[in-house]
Amino acid sequence: MTDDSKVLYVYRCSECGHRGDHCEADDSHDAEASKCSACGAAVTLEWDGGVTFKTDPADLR
Repeated sequence: MTDDSKVLYVYRCSECGHRGDHCEADDSHDAEASKCSACGAAVTLEWDGGVTFKTDPADLR
């Protein structure tokens, strides 16, 4: 994986039912704790089957 790739993680909030996603720089965040973007409750990230996003360095500005 290159430095300009992002890995997609998903979650479903047990408090509000929101299904969200979160991108990280690598695939080492499976089962990591995070917060729901809708209500702020604790959620657990799940790796979304190897989905990565390539970005141009200009996109990171």
